[in-house]
Amino acid sequence: MEYVYQVHTQGDIQIQFKEDEQAALYALKDQEEYFLCVRILVHSVEKDEKKKALIGEYFKEFQNKVRSVPYHNFVKKFLEDPSYRKQYHVDGKEWEGKILFTSEKGVNKRCRQQIESLNKRKLEKLKFKDFANLKTYGMDDFSRMKYEKLVELVEEPHLQTIEQSFEDEKQRLTAMRWLGRGLKVEHAVRKVKTDLEIQANMR
Repeated sequence: MEYVYQVHTQGDIQIQFKEDEQAALYALKDQEEYFLCVRILVHSVEKDEKKKALIGEYFKEFQNKVRSVPYHNFVKKFLEDPSYRKQYHVDGKEWEGKILFTSEKGVNKRCRQQIESLNKRKLEKLKFKDFANLKTYGMDDFSRMKYEKLVELVEEPHLQTIEQSFEDEKQRLTAMRWLGRGLKVEHAVRKVKTDLEIQANMR
């Protein structure tokens, strides 16, 4: 089941979903009916992605045959609802954050790659053109997302950073959308300021 393995990243948090092959082997050995067991690992990832620390671990055993749509619904709810995921916690700290689940039709692949590249580098090492060249390459799930929905997904400290950086509601909304796409909060603020500077120069 190719759809089982997934990695979702936001800022320095990476969530990895993968089938627990050991559970499948045990079920086979004991001649028990096996549907799907998923182990979910929450990592804190450093900027170069070479070092990552395991924060918490979750485990989900399905009781029926699983198809892609119900599985994606589970992943979506797990990522977006801290109270829902509590029942699956097995080790380490409980992750209290939220990540908006997006399918391959969500954030454009080129945009995701640019975001990942920017997130690996410190803000002071980045230049004006790095943010000027960051594009969505068309509409995505976040382009139409309302402020009320984004507020539910953005962590409180990040929301405070954005509110302190911008007085204008539209600018805050744009920054939150970049945060939702996976851009680090300080990078999202810089991206919005860069775009504002470009608009001012055009006038």
